Amino acid sequence: MAITDNPAWFNTQKINSKLFLTTENQFCEGNRSNIWLVRGAARDLIIDCGLGVCNLKKHLENRHLLSKDRECIVLCTHSHFDHSGGANHFENESKILIHQDDYNGLRNGLQVETLNYVKPAEFYQQPYQNFSAQEYRVPPTKCEPVMDGHRIDLGNETNVFKI
Repeated sequence: MAITDNPAWFNTQKINSKLFLTTENQFCEGNRSNIWLVRGAARDLIIDCGLGVCNLKKHLENRHLLSKDRECIVLCTHSHFDHSGGANHFENESKILIHQDDYNGLRNGLQVETLNYVKPAEFYQQPYQNFSAQEYRVPPTKCEPVMDGHRIDLGNETNVFKI
């Protein structure tokens, strides 16, 4: 599967200086996730990663919202395709977390757990040339399981997230 940078695929809005919302506006609104970037004092947190058909990491870097010099943690709220499909773009440089109950689905790219049964009509625009919705899959992704109560510290007491 060839994944390219499609500038029209993502839309990122600044909510405030520490919070950004990204959506994949070329995919069916009723079946797409909100992708949140939280800028902490010491590190950043991305909550959900979208489909993965275009590179979210590259998109955020191109907009100077992510830096290779700053730690970024990725949290997938669950293993469904629209929340975890793009996690693999962060594999080599970021810690990827997912609840222990969804760990096997993302780690092994299990279609029955990621629910990646998308239809061509759900794509308002093809993400890249020769894209096939029938062949789309969430790839197996190196990730770490977290349990209820896990805390993610972004660098100060006001930026701690509890799972």
